[in-house]
Amino acid sequence: MKRTAIVMLMALALSGCVTNPYSQFYRDYTGGMGVAGNPMLLAPEKEPLMQQGSDPMKDGMEMMRNGYVLIGESSFNAGSVAASNAKYHARRVGAEIVLLYSQYTDTVSGSMPLTLPDTQTSTTYGSASAYGSGGWANAYGSSHTTTYGTKTTYIPYNVRRHDYLATFWTRSKPLSFGAQFRDLTDEQRRQIQSNKGVSIFVVVKGSPAFQNDVLEGDIIRQVNGTDILDARHALEIIGNNKGKTVSLTIVRNGKEIQKEFRLNE
Repeated sequence: MKRTAIVMLMALALSGCVTNPYSQFYRDYTGGMGVAGNPMLLAPEKEPLMQQGSDPMKDGMEMMRNGYVLIGESSFNAGSVAASNAKYHARRVGAEIVLLYSQYTDTVSGSMPLTLPDTQTSTTYGSASAYGSGGWANAYGSSHTTTYGTKTTYIPYNVRRHDYLATFWTRSKPLSFGAQFRDLTDEQRRQIQSNKGVSIFVVVKGSPAFQNDVLEGDIIRQVNGTDILDARHALEIIGNNKGKTVSLTIVRNGKEIQKEFRLNE
C-alpha cells in the first residue's frame, strides 16, 4: 500500500496536478477589477458551466454574440488535468461559462528513483559437546542478526501531455450600442479610400445595433456627422450618446447607407 501511494504521488507530480494550473497560468482581462462590483458585468447566480469547445475563435465570437465577455483565460502544457480544476477556478473569478480545449502534444517517458526501507535478518546455527564422568551431551543453538538499510528501485513512467486552453466568460449588462468595434485594416482603408472609420466585428443579439440591422463587417464612417477616427474614438462617442438617438453613416459592400436609432441608457 505504501509503495502504491508513493507511485501515485509521483504520477501527480509528473502530470502537473499538485497545484491548479488553471489558477497558476490564468491571465485576467478585467484590468484587475474582477466581476464583483464591475459596472459592465453581471455576477453569476449559479454554478459555472463547463463546455467542451471546438474552435476558440469561432466559439468566442458566438459567446460575444450572445452577450458574454471574456474575463480571462488559462493556457499551459501538462499531463492529465481534471476539468474540476477549471470549475474551481471559475468560481474564484466569477465566470458563468468555461470553454475547455485540449490537444495531445507528446508522451514523456523515463524512470524515477524510489528508495524504500530494506531490512534483512540472518540466522547463525551452532553446536557444542560436553564430556564428564557421567557421560557426554550435545547442545545446539542459533542466533539472529538484523541489518537495517535502504534499497533504491527505478519506477518507469509514461505521461501523455496536452496543450490545455480554458476561456472564462461572464454575461455583460445590456450595452448601449451592442457591437464590438475594431480598427480598420489596411485593406479596409484602401477599400473606402480613407484612414477614418471603424469596423463592426461582432453584433450582440437583441442589442440596438442588432435590432436595427447593423451587420458584422459594416464600416462606420460617422456618428451624428462626426468622423470616427478609430475604435477608441467610436466607444467614446457612443458613451457620450447613451439613451439618445444617433445617426450613423455606414459603408457596406462599397455603398454608403444611413441608419438612425436610439441607444440604450
